[in-house]
Amino acid sequence: MHSFRRFYSTVTRKRFYKDVSVVNSVAPEFSKSNSYEICLDDRKFRTPKRKVLVVPSEPLALAVAHEWSSQKQTVKLSDLHFTSLSVTCTDNPMNKTSSDIVQNILTYFDNDSLLYFNSESESLFELQKKSWMPIIEWANEYFGVKIEPSFTLDGPAIDRLCRRKIEFHLKSYDFWPLIGLEYGVEVVKSSLLTLAVARCRLSVEEAVRLANLEQNFQIERWGKVEWAHDVDFHEQCSRFSAAILFTRWTSAKN
Repeated sequence: MHSFRRFYSTVTRKRFYKDVSVVNSVAPEFSKSNSYEICLDDRKFRTPKRKVLVVPSEPLALAVAHEWSSQKQTVKLSDLHFTSLSVTCTDNPMNKTSSDIVQNILTYFDNDSLLYFNSESESLFELQKKSWMPIIEWANEYFGVKIEPSFTLDGPAIDRLCRRKIEFHLKSYDFWPLIGLEYGVEVVKSSLLTLAVARCRLSVEEAVRLANLEQNFQIERWGKVEWAHDVDFHEQCSRFSAAILFTRWTSAKN
């Protein structure tokens, strides 16, 4: 487990390879589709559990290869988002099942930030209604449910049928794309925003702005440290876009 954490670390290491390439694979776990391996020089890339990294999509393989080839004298492991997600799927360090991931995403859905409206500030409340209600209405139409936001601290009341329909949709994804969805949900703290981007209702940038709506509202009122806010925004967009692309590239639901 300690060796796995290095893929999520801010630690840098000296670049130890010259060339990066992608080769076809004949991995049995992807026997029904093409699969690919990444080579650093003439060595196959291996995970912390010493497994050869095999990915089920050429765009994903090229993205992983690009992450490594774009590193300079040092390798910043925290920037390797596609690599980290692929390693997570391959090694599965927490021994998760698809059902575990679905339930985790549903937990975020039960407490989705888009369903908590701030009625104490009229201007913020109106901004939330204008910005968030179109996404809630889209979800209601797309999934055939009736989600209603909460205007109190009690939180939204998600009925059993609504939750079951969202669960049914999530269960249509295989393990790899579910890992991508879960990571996206954790980045923006919202299942609704993640599903909206995954189904092309929103762009990554729009979703990240909506996820930070209240924070941005306060910043506009009280000011901000320009560079710090911009860095945070672009970093969040980078992680979230990786999650969405990973989901699309590993999913049959393109």
